[in-house]
Amino acid sequence: MHIENNTLLIVPNSLKNNIIENIKTLVNYKIMSLDEFVKKYYFDYNEESICFLMDNYNIKYDIAKEYLKNIYYVENKKYYNTKLDKLVEIKQELTNNKLLIEDPLFKESLKNKKIVVYGYNYIEKTYKELLDSLNASFIEDTNTYNNQELYEFTTSEEEIDFMISRIVELIDKGISLNNIKIVKSEYDDYLKDKLKLYDINIPIKINLYGTNIIKLFLTNLSDIEKSLDNIKNSILLTDINLDIYNKLINILNKYTFIENKESIREILINEFKNSNIIINYKEQIEFINLEENIGDNYVFLPGFNIGMYPHIIKDEDYITDNIKELVNLEKTSIINKKIKKYLINKIKHTNNLVLTYRTKEKQDYYVSTLNEELNLKPIKNYKIPYYINIDNKIKLARKLDLLRKYNEISNDLDLLYSNYKIDYNSYDNRFSGIKRNVDHIKLSYTDMNKYYECSFKYYLDKVLKINIYEETFNTIIGSLFHYVLQNVFEKNKSLDESYNEYINSLNKTLTNKEKVFLNSLKEELKLIIETINKQLQLISLDKALYEEEVIIDNNTKVTFTGKIDKLLYKEQNDTTYIAIIDYKTGSIDNKSIDLTDIIHGFNLQLPVYLYLAKNSKLKNIEVLGFYLQPLLNKEIKRDNKKTYLEQKENNLKLIGYTNEKDTEILDKTYQDSNLIVGLKTKNDGSFYSSSKVLNNDKINKIIDLVDNKINESTDKILNNEFDINPKYLKGKNKSCEFCKYKDICYKTNKDMVYLEEYKDLEFLK
Repeated sequence: MHIENNTLLIVPNSLKNNIIENIKTLVNYKIMSLDEFVKKYYFDYNEESICFLMDNYNIKYDIAKEYLKNIYYVENKKYYNTKLDKLVEIKQELTNNKLLIEDPLFKESLKNKKIVVYGYNYIEKTYKELLDSLNASFIEDTNTYNNQELYEFTTSEEEIDFMISRIVELIDKGISLNNIKIVKSEYDDYLKDKLKLYDINIPIKINLYGTNIIKLFLTNLSDIEKSLDNIKNSILLTDINLDIYNKLINILNKYTFIENKESIREILINEFKNSNIIINYKEQIEFINLEENIGDNYVFLPGFNIGMYPHIIKDEDYITDNIKELVNLEKTSIINKKIKKYLINKIKHTNNLVLTYRTKEKQDYYVSTLNEELNLKPIKNYKIPYYINIDNKIKLARKLDLLRKYNEISNDLDLLYSNYKIDYNSYDNRFSGIKRNVDHIKLSYTDMNKYYECSFKYYLDKVLKINIYEETFNTIIGSLFHYVLQNVFEKNKSLDESYNEYINSLNKTLTNKEKVFLNSLKEELKLIIETINKQLQLISLDKALYEEEVIIDNNTKVTFTGKIDKLLYKEQNDTTYIAIIDYKTGSIDNKSIDLTDIIHGFNLQLPVYLYLAKNSKLKNIEVLGFYLQPLLNKEIKRDNKKTYLEQKENNLKLIGYTNEKDTEILDKTYQDSNLIVGLKTKNDGSFYSSSKVLNNDKINKIIDLVDNKINESTDKILNNEFDINPKYLKGKNKSCEFCKYKDICYKTNKDMVYLEEYKDLEFLK
């Protein structure tokens, strides 16, 4: 491309690099897109402008952007049209608040410049007239070629197979990947997967919004510094992750004028969705729009069907056809005609262009109407060569699937089977091991539970860190109850004060439905607090610790941490009597507290609390009991024996295990307990078999078992033992039902570990 001195070149952003590479002489020129030119000539806007519109007009980010795109078309006058007058009002508001950025020197700089426009399939009428008034030149491709090829196939898969075969041929002839282009279509994802099979490089695009860094960042927008520290501490900052992190910082820097980033969550999410990291190779095939093709390339255009070419623009813009002439814009019918004309010319002026289309796939398809003027004769019944080995092996596997599952013999099955040997149905899903030198880990009950459920689940979650914590409404409810109960009983705050503090601290925008439900929970909390106060009257333990965090670091291998919701205690005669209570907002049944599985590492939550308490700041402890307390009551049914309130209070009883010794210290009503579910004595003072009671020896052995399980799991984790080993116990798969990684491990029956079933705690002997 020949460019004169002192030229302003207006081209799409996607063409800038190609244009620069094709300018062969040293000249003084400036290059920008049409969008950049318009903003320089008229005015620009920034993030403050967008935030202003969202706040003052109570609109979403996308709508604010739509308004800003369209205010360029209106003048400061009355149009007597609601939509257009709204744009004038917005434009005036932004001007008055100095939120439109003008560059008065830019127009002056254009006086001695030659303006050249290239690469646009359509330019709005108002901008075209502006460029004409500035004597701009519009460059069009001049070379016409007659070597375009049009191929007809039955399905899109055949189209893609054909393109792959032709690309392989070009590579075999020594054609550089940089000179092979594919026009973007609805086939892109499938095509990219196929190209990867042949180790053909294509640019890798990583969208910011889908990355773990951004997911983690969005969990805590109210404290940006803490959020960024969490990223540094929990995600390995590889070169790619560092690029993502730096892009995140650049986006945040645009919004320094907003102190509370939670208030612009929607804006940030849109920024992340529209930001990508592109990884380029020295040699690669690019996916382009047809107008982006420059130079002597081999271009493939798939999907040359009606509906795709030309793509019909509909009358869906903010400024609709019936009012476009008021602001000097063309109707969609005229725009469509101009784009159609441009596409026909572009195809004629593209060398080495191969077009393909399909005729039948779930419905009938027809070649594009553009061909009525192009008059290309389609090549039909083209036989795709069978030398595409990788692809044909995949096809063979598919056809064998149909034969094995449905006894269906497909076309070409014999031919493929006689030419290719594949290890059909022989995939090995076993964990092959990793090299990782770690000599110390942090462990919690949750981590250990994951490991014993399936060590591969732990590996994915804690080593690869592919699971990012996302706050759900259920976790909000649980945190609300814990926060309120701690503040009411430990800090003597009121229910209303504690409730409002928590709601105001949320990092999540609640729906109206969620707000109503949370508000209804305040009444539930009121009853819970009243009931717990009644329960405390039955307990002789006179001190309490709430949300007590315990960190145990007594060996060089592991630091074990945990938090006890409520620990009641009493110091008497050099002994500290304790009871452990864990709040639960979810459902609880007898399986939740079943101790017969702890030998296998299951249901260790309450035993872990025993272990934490034994290693807490309290000395010489004797455990009187350890319990779960269900906070959200079960459904209340009509009962002639109990009132509604009595049923609610009954549902708040403690569920768990009681020490058969010194029981009266914990529960004054232990003979027929009003505090603990099922606790009752016979006339001779012994407990009924339905009472869940343990002696000191068993409690201490449970604590020892927890210690052994911590050491056992630690040794295996440090030894990188992460096999796929879900557990089967008591007639049920205990590991896979709710596992989010089921689509990753490809578990088979041979991976399942069948555990011995125990009826009671005989393993403690």
